[in-house]
Amino acid sequence: MSMVRALRTLTALENGTMSGAQLETQLSGSTARLGEFALLCASDGAAKRMAASAVTMTAVTASATAMAEFVKHTAARMAAWGSDNALIAIKASATAMSACRTAGGYAVKQATSGGLFDVATEGRAYIVLGVSSAYTSVAQFTFPTIRGTTSLPANLSTDAVGDGSAADSFQATPVNGPVRATVNVTSQNVYIGLLRCDA
Repeated sequence: MSMVRALRTLTALENGTMSGAQLETQLSGSTARLGEFALLCASDGAAKRMAASAVTMTAVTASATAMAEFVKHTAARMAAWGSDNALIAIKASATAMSACRTAGGYAVKQATSGGLFDVATEGRAYIVLGVSSAYTSVAQFTFPTIRGTTSLPANLSTDAVGDGSAADSFQATPVNGPVRATVNVTSQNVYIGLLRCDA
């Protein structure tokens, strides 16, 4: 019965009859409803349905409780990694970006001039959540291992302030692991925010 109710929620999201605010109220007010949403996130088929629908993902990414649950599940993360609709919605939402960054991590590397370097050597699917640099001018990053069918950018820039946040802008770029990157700065630490999706 729980999965039946979960699928009804998914249908309401897909049809646009449940907003992100309504989803947040439903999930934050009931552990049973949160458990039902978790079933959707853990199911490959349901997670792919969610990720494929821009309408659904706009609602999901507006709910802090939904996103916190979404990023806990490999099936949901992989579905998002494979769907530009999901990634565009995540990139557009401060709520979703916060959940992804909380669940993810970042890599720190010493950059060499025009150097190609490995960022993460385990895993086959990552979402790049952002970049930053110790460099106090704009630094340009390129990710040659970007997922081939995406419209999201392989080239990312930092702002002109040196910091280690890996969060100079909202990004949700799907890349294949092992993750590689190039950067156009010399002898500076660079920071890359990553959410591993396949584990």
